Amino acid sequence: MAAYDQATGREVWRFHTVPKPGEPGSETWGGKDILRGGAPTWFTGSYDPELDLVFWGIGNPSPWNPRTRPGDNLWTNSIVAIRPKTGERAWIFQTSPADPFDYDGVHTPMVATIPVGGQPRKVVIQANRGGFLYVLDAKDGKLLAANAFGKVNWGDGID
Repeated sequence: MAAYDQATGREVWRFHTVPKPGEPGSETWGGKDILRGGAPTWFTGSYDPELDLVFWGIGNPSPWNPRTRPGDNLWTNSIVAIRPKTGERAWIFQTSPADPFDYDGVHTPMVATIPVGGQPRKVVIQANRGGFLYVLDAKDGKLLAANAFGKVNWGDGID
């Protein structure tokens, strides 16, 4: 993902969905696929002006054969919160580490305020292809709920 200055066209920042060697998260990629692997974003993100954060869904790791890319493969299959002025990652939540089944979470995250524990709370909600509806705290990415939305045959729940 990248941001560009509208007036000059100059790149302002770039966020790598697969970290470059030595960047945070690179230690979760075994083998050489960190150099040629991918993690698409597919759809657009959502912006929250109150928190000044952009929320984006990141797709599955590639190549698809997980034997060639041991590890959790950060930042794939994740929901990421980015500060739009700097590209700094505020938080990230990975839904399916080392995904061998194409259970990516690329759908556009929804920002909402809902009651949690009897109090209004700003959340990010995403239903992804793994069959779970994730509800995360919008400020820090803390998992608040992950509920199956239909028959899920690969897991009993999210911990």
